[in-house]
Amino acid sequence: MNRNLIFTLGAELIGKIAPFILIPVLTHYILPEDFAILSYLMISIPFLVIIISFGTIGSIPVWFYKYSDEFKLHFSSLLIFYFVIGLLIVLFTFLFSYIYSQPLFLLGSIIGSLSVFFQVFTVYFQSCKDFKTLFLFQLTYAFFTLFITLYFLSYFESGMYGRIYAWLISLLLSCSIFYVFLKKDIELLSGFSFRAVKAALVFGLPLILHQVSAWLLNSIDRFWIGELVGKTELGIYSVATQFGIIVNILAVALNRYFQPISFEEFKLNGCTIKQYVKNFKSFSMIFVPLSTISVLFVYLVLPYILGSDYSGVDFIFLFMSLGFLFNGLYLVSANALFFLENTKSLSLMTFAMASFHIVSSYIFIYFFKINGALFSMVLTWFLMLFFSILLSINKIGEHESNI
Repeated sequence: MNRNLIFTLGAELIGKIAPFILIPVLTHYILPEDFAILSYLMISIPFLVIIISFGTIGSIPVWFYKYSDEFKLHFSSLLIFYFVIGLLIVLFTFLFSYIYSQPLFLLGSIIGSLSVFFQVFTVYFQSCKDFKTLFLFQLTYAFFTLFITLYFLSYFESGMYGRIYAWLISLLLSCSIFYVFLKKDIELLSGFSFRAVKAALVFGLPLILHQVSAWLLNSIDRFWIGELVGKTELGIYSVATQFGIIVNILAVALNRYFQPISFEEFKLNGCTIKQYVKNFKSFSMIFVPLSTISVLFVYLVLPYILGSDYSGVDFIFLFMSLGFLFNGLYLVSANALFFLENTKSLSLMTFAMASFHIVSSYIFIYFFKINGALFSMVLTWFLMLFFSILLSINKIGEHESNI
């Protein structure tokens, strides 16, 4: 079990280590104003993933554990479905980019389509607890990202576009390699079923509201800063966000490890409040100390690795990390709702909190600039954690009473 946990943490950290290593390089090659444009692209990709997948990626681990006899057809049908939707969006943005002479639209749609498959493969390895292959998958992506980006920046001096092209090529190469690998393993394209896609959409469509709301929770502050404060400040805030995400990386990695274990225990022992508390406690006892150590380490080294144009990032990062800590605890608190397939309640809660954050972040940023964005973020994620725990306990209680 400890080895699997190490592979899971390693996979998530390796997958994100290249962008972290590149930040000091990027801050010397790219001005804050260009980093702001890059930030807009970065926050648009998760939205594209939601649109292309229709919120159905979360159905993969659920089908793997609850409907294992139908999983192969379910998985194959989703891959074909994602390919068709992604291709249509790429063709549309190609025409749009051609008419308006703006390649960012086309590049973004291709990256978004590839990101869907990257997430699907990641979730598959997580579901079958093949953490070693997950580690290799992320290592491959990190290797390509690091060296291709450095090549574009140093050889072509291509700045922002060099980072974007490297992102696209790295995703394409990684997904292609592991598609071939997986095709030999489970016969990926073993068939297509409209019934399987329909079942996935029944699961996923209510989650679109949840996922779009979650996207707004993670993105709207940067949009308001760009509009109300300025592009330079947005670039600085975006760099701090890149470092602050280290807490989120730890949370996602640990949740990838704990989610299949939680689903197995819910299936074997029943989805009870006692089991829910046990899972949440096990996650927190590892996540909180690791996050604290990581944040302090990064805070101490930040002044030595950033360009002079990015002063103030260290303070923003420190305060932001608290919000990501609450976000990480929220992830594991919501696992029971996914297992119970209670996605409508989760979506409504996330939508309510996103609406609150849109308004509160605008007001706080208008009056207090970047400090206002930080306060709104921490407050919103604390409330998300609080209400997700209450909702989970309530739904588990209803489930227990119906048994």
